[in-house]
Amino acid sequence: MGYKNVMANSKTLLSVIVPIYNSQDYVAAALQSLQEQSFTDFEAILVENQSSDESLAVVQRFAQQDPRLRIVQHETNQGLATARNTGNDSNCPGSDQSG
Repeated sequence: MGYKNVMANSKTLLSVIVPIYNSQDYVAAALQSLQEQSFTDFEAILVENQSSDESLAVVQRFAQQDPRLRIVQHETNQGLATARNTGNDSNCPGSDQSG
């Protein structure tokens, strides 16, 4: 399935923040569902929160195939609220994206 690179031409209309933590068993289905939405002018900010399973590998495979998916990694697990805030901050120009 091909995806147009909406970020190359204009500002994205919608950013979806997806916190990722030890979700290897269902994150692929969640990302596939996101990709299959009829609204395509979005970016998904995948905030990987130092999972101890294979979640990062799963999201990396998806992100390599779809330019709308962007991974932001925390250096340490910082919890769900901070992961959401990191995703929000990473969408703002000039913000610090490191965790």
